Amino acid sequence: MCTAVSYAADKIAFEITLDRDQVSVGGTAQLNLTFHGTQNVSAPRVPDIEGFKINYLGPATRMSIVNGRIAMSITHMYRLFATNTGKFQIGPFEMDIEGDTVRSNALVLEVLSGAVPARQQPPAGVPAPPLPGEPGSAVQDLGDRAFVVLSLDKQTLYVNEVLNLTLKVYVRSLSMRDIQYPEFSHEGFSISEFGKPDQKPEVQHGKTYEVLEFRMPIFPVRAGDLTLGPAVIKANAIVPRTERVRHSIFDNVTDEDIFQDFFDRYQTFPVELKSSPLTVKVLPLPEEGKPANFEGAVGNYTMMAQALPAKIKLGDPITLKMTVSGAGNLNTVNAPAISVSEDDFKVYEPQVTKQDQSAKVFEQVIIPKKPGAGSVPKIVFNYFDPALKSYKAVESGPFPIDVLKPEKEEQVKVVEMPKKGVIPGSEEVLGRDIIYIKNSPG
Repeated sequence: MCTAVSYAADKIAFEITLDRDQVSVGGTAQLNLTFHGTQNVSAPRVPDIEGFKINYLGPATRMSIVNGRIAMSITHMYRLFATNTGKFQIGPFEMDIEGDTVRSNALVLEVLSGAVPARQQPPAGVPAPPLPGEPGSAVQDLGDRAFVVLSLDKQTLYVNEVLNLTLKVYVRSLSMRDIQYPEFSHEGFSISEFGKPDQKPEVQHGKTYEVLEFRMPIFPVRAGDLTLGPAVIKANAIVPRTERVRHSIFDNVTDEDIFQDFFDRYQTFPVELKSSPLTVKVLPLPEEGKPANFEGAVGNYTMMAQALPAKIKLGDPITLKMTVSGAGNLNTVNAPAISVSEDDFKVYEPQVTKQDQSAKVFEQVIIPKKPGAGSVPKIVFNYFDPALKSYKAVESGPFPIDVLKPEKEEQVKVVEMPKKGVIPGSEEVLGRDIIYIKNSPG
């Protein structure tokens, strides 16, 4: 891989890399534009490069642990299609980011008319990057210098019970860059996405580690003995470049600033950190005591509800606003149940108007069909509490209402809500614009 970089302390650094330095006509190479110190850079427009056609592939966000410091970066990837033979300079490129102008390095990509030569031996005194299976490759065990631990709040839970999945990356006496977000198998579970990890020191077995902690809410969707993981994190280990032949990638990284003349003194090697898998016992929700209108909500909840306005004219709508809040899996929370007679109310489907990490808000429209004093029946929300291992219900209401007769004695007609995108009164009148075909002019 061709690469060069210049870092400035406490500033965004702009680096370009290629996945190869030679390619055949009609072949492709990958160009990477990496911005160190930020992840808020949209895809740059790469200027035309002589001898190549350019396609954008997409972004990738990474993290690095260097001398105990964690840094973020984003890489935008491009595919270069070679059209002509010759040696072509790629870069330098300039961009304005956060009020500063950053400038990348320049690289040379050679396009050959024939096949690209096989991998060559490195110059004397410069070790070649390892192949898969060689010492120093991604499959080599880093021992207690870097490892990954996957954990859950508990190992026995119920279907739809939400838990926090925690993944910790431990690093000691080793610098790493291009740390990718974790990947893990999760059959039988619904997952979201890992957020930005926390950084903290942690002591394990008398040794101090720099720890990246990722957290994600998950919940099982079926019962049984399920397996999570193993979790895998890919990264590049940074090791000193020496004049002697390297016997191990575990040589100590000095504490001096590795960003100065970085690639003159250091090189990177791919590593893959893998956790142990987790076995989770998932219990089905009990049938005993299950309410008839239970719809799968699991957690510990409260509910607030109101019906407004309380005084209306016959034919006008009442809006029920219901807020379910608490600790649990809000993804499985549906609208609370209300039992009303079709003779007394016209009822519309409830809608979710807001949802965050702790509450979910529903609104439902009902229209009274009869005048006089009365009430909207109570609203009931049923859920299963995994801590108590039983079903619970919260209620609100009934809500008194006063439905007034219209001022003029006329038949009240309850109409449907207008369809989305249709302006009331603009409905087409059938036949208004129909002109029949004439058999002969007249």
